[in-house]
Amino acid sequence: MGQGDAQLVCSAYIDLNPVRAGIVQKPEDYRWSGMGLRVRAPKRAGQLLSPFPLNAVSERQMSSLYRLFVYEAGCIKKRNAGQIPEEINRKVKNLMGKLKLGDKLLHRFRNLTEGHAIGSRQLIEYPYTLFRGTS
Repeated sequence: MGQGDAQLVCSAYIDLNPVRAGIVQKPEDYRWSGMGLRVRAPKRAGQLLSPFPLNAVSERQMSSLYRLFVYEAGCIKKRNAGQIPEEINRKVKNLMGKLKLGDKLLHRFRNLTEGHAIGSRQLIEYPYTLFRGTS
C-alpha cells in the first residue's frame, strides 16, 4: 500500500466516524467533515488534502470517486458501530458517486443558513421540495 492509499483510507476513516457514531446516515451530512465541505463548498474544499494523487483526476472526478469509496467502506459491518445502509450505497453507486442537483442545492442551502432560518416552515422547506429528485 502506497502513501496515496494510506491517505485515502485514513480520509475515509475520518469521514465515516460520524456514521459509525450514529450521528448521521450519510458522511456528507456531518457539517464538520471533509466530505461535508466538499459537498457544501467545493471551492473551499480545494484547501483540503486530496485523497488521490495530484493531477491524477479532476476535482469533480475525485469527489465522485472518493464518495464511491467512502460509501463502500461505510457499508462494511463493524461490531458496535453504525454503518451506511446498503440501499443508500446502491443509490450512490447508481449515480457513479455524483450528487443529484437537488441534493447539492440542499447542502449548499444548509451551509448558507448555517442552521438559522427566518420565515414560515413552508418557506424554509421550499428549496428541498422544489429540487428533490432533480438530477
